[in-house]
Amino acid sequence: MTTFLESNLNALFKDVKGYNANSAKHIRNHAEKASAENIHIYETNVKDLTILYEDKYPIHSMNGAVAEAEALVKDQVCYGKHSMNIVFGLGLGYVLKPLVTALKTKNSQAKVIIYEKNLNLLYFTLSNINLTEELAHESILLFTDSEPLWQYVETHLVQGDGIGMMMLPGMIHAFGERLKPVVEKLKLHADNAVRNAKLLQGRSRLWTDVFLQNTSYLPTMNSVTHLRDAFEGKTALMCGAGPSLNDVLPHIHAVRDKLVICCVSGAVKAFKKHGITPDFVFGMDYYGPAKQMEGLEAPMAESHIITGPSSDTFMLSQPCKSRWSASLKYNDQYTTYLNNMFDEKTHEYHSGGTVAFYMFLVAVDLGFRTMILAGQDLALRGMQVYATGEEVELNGKYLVSKELNNRATELHYVEDWHGNQIMTQEDYRHFKYHFDTIRSKIRVVFPDFNVYNCSVGGAKIDDMENLPIEELLPRLNLQERIDVDAIVEAGIQVSQEQSSTNTKAERLYEAMKALKKHTKETIEEAKTAIQKLETLKILKSNSWTEASERYSDAFNRFSETLEAEPLLNDTFYHEQLVIYQAYNDFAETEAEHRENFSVDAQYLKTMMKLLTDAILPPVEAAIVKLEDSYDLIKDDELTFSIKTGW
Repeated sequence: MTTFLESNLNALFKDVKGYNANSAKHIRNHAEKASAENIHIYETNVKDLTILYEDKYPIHSMNGAVAEAEALVKDQVCYGKHSMNIVFGLGLGYVLKPLVTALKTKNSQAKVIIYEKNLNLLYFTLSNINLTEELAHESILLFTDSEPLWQYVETHLVQGDGIGMMMLPGMIHAFGERLKPVVEKLKLHADNAVRNAKLLQGRSRLWTDVFLQNTSYLPTMNSVTHLRDAFEGKTALMCGAGPSLNDVLPHIHAVRDKLVICCVSGAVKAFKKHGITPDFVFGMDYYGPAKQMEGLEAPMAESHIITGPSSDTFMLSQPCKSRWSASLKYNDQYTTYLNNMFDEKTHEYHSGGTVAFYMFLVAVDLGFRTMILAGQDLALRGMQVYATGEEVELNGKYLVSKELNNRATELHYVEDWHGNQIMTQEDYRHFKYHFDTIRSKIRVVFPDFNVYNCSVGGAKIDDMENLPIEELLPRLNLQERIDVDAIVEAGIQVSQEQSSTNTKAERLYEAMKALKKHTKETIEEAKTAIQKLETLKILKSNSWTEASERYSDAFNRFSETLEAEPLLNDTFYHEQLVIYQAYNDFAETEAEHRENFSVDAQYLKTMMKLLTDAILPPVEAAIVKLEDSYDLIKDDELTFSIKTGW
């Protein structure tokens, strides 16, 4: 191992920055095996150096590697505080020097991620070029594998100021075909991170409001964990609400009792039209199902419902055969209450932004190892989006939905089954991304898992066999009749043995009273901090230090009290994000901040008002509903010990 290699690796991994922790070891292990036979150094026309990869592709410009790197940095770098700049290929490291110089000059905290898949090339550069100063910069990260790179982007771009992607022209010629899918997938990851952040910021308060409205219905639910593996060996028809569902359902009558039919709430109307009752109906959205399912109370009464605790109240209030709770990831504030109510650890499911994917993952847990996708078009059929034919129209590059208050979504293109380009919505493109790799991921755990996409006319889903239902059913040769109700009834018995409805109601009731108490405590802490702040503002300079410490203690107590309750803390995610950004803006003017504490004052008053107006009333209403709905002992004292330590 050369001196350059060791010093470069030490500079790069000196702090093991919490990401991709095995990279240093990976590169060191590879160093013993690396071969540089296909890597040769050549002098450019202006006397700097380039690599001629495989004796064909100059990685850096033959007309000047340094000038090329400086121009690339000048044109393509994002300098925002939370930005990321991804450099595809290290080459001889020319891009790093102007990049680090620019970051220092602009005092930027933006990250620079080097993605170098070719370990031979990476080993060669780190062994022969002294990049220790550049690699030691706190913003420089190195990834040699795409999976941890994508994970890093998704978890760190929540407040993203933008993402820059840089690739030298020579790299495009040498590795373009191999890098193209990586770049495209990375863009989707980045977009998903931004979409998730917007979703959490924009809907957290709405989710909480619906959850509190649902509290009187929650004790009637069973935990879906009691159906785990109950349908092992069975085949499921997994139905979205896309136009192709109408092509599939006529073929289902002949095998109706040999399939377990799962559908999203928006597809029930299409099932009614075809005279079929689904076994399971899945709900996730906090809005919409009540309107989508108007007049469908009777079909719902003949189905089992699986839904999240913050779904549209319609999904929790309508008569049905049985009702089951399956929580969503990112909803820890509600999962905490379900854990207490069910007296168990509630499993959480990733939704990918769509109830269809949520349904898919729950079905895997239920034990299904063969699935048929129907109505998962993930694209447009003409101007039709749903099997029920909601009115939409094209406006330039946007699709406008009349059913969803003229909501406009940007259009993109994806491949259909035959390799042609078809139009799809912005969100459908992201949903497709989640379905494209799910079969392979599930097969890591269940090697016998198979899923077929029968959504004719829709987008091609990678890693699945896409074929019409009339071709698939003879191949599956379904013979065994499935008694869904008997299987579900066995799960209900286990659930009721663990916790009766009244027991769950008692636990939730005490939890709601604890939430009310905690909310009032948080409001009082905010009031105290505001009072201390007002005192601080009028004190003379010789009392400033002591008073400032007293105020800081009060502010910290408020923050700790707020953060101790997930529902309060997560509900106001947007407000806290705004305040964190405001604090960041004071980074260079801390003295000014300490003179007036205007950001603190605004934050405390905002949070106090929100807790008073947006949380207390619905919490108190939820307590009254529980008292009215169940045989509970009405006691203002908290006698129940909440297991989470509240």
